[in-house]
Amino acid sequence: MRKDEHAVQLRKARMADAAAIQKLNEEVLGYACSLEDTRRQLACLLEMKQHCIMVAVAEHRVIGYVHAQDYELLYSLPMKDILGIAVHPAFQQQGVGSSLLHCIERWARDTNACMVRLVSGEQRKQAHAFYERNGYVCEKRQMNFKKNI
Repeated sequence: MRKDEHAVQLRKARMADAAAIQKLNEEVLGYACSLEDTRRQLACLLEMKQHCIMVAVAEHRVIGYVHAQDYELLYSLPMKDILGIAVHPAFQQQGVGSSLLHCIERWARDTNACMVRLVSGEQRKQAHAFYERNGYVCEKRQMNFKKNI
């Protein structure tokens, strides 16, 4: 059954959303982060003006979110960097993800950023198609290096 797209509301995230965000991260994105750690990170990020976290709410529950931050470089005008976006599977392909992207794009325009960028895992083919449908272009492939400290 298709949910009514008009019943979805977007708003800024708040601490009460931590459990829903943690569940989306685990079930949709595959990131196992404890609820305690999610709460700690959310509390910190909500205080930082360079971060924007928006949630999509339907049927009185959080069904999606997007998290972006300022992306400042010495070799480019200011940008926004989408760090995470997830929509519950029951609400995918109904415009929720696109609406979340549009929120970040509006924030970018309102703060004089020149573009919005994101990085997506090579295996996430459906996500890539979604981004392309929303006007995002894959301009290069990269390696991702990490070092635990």
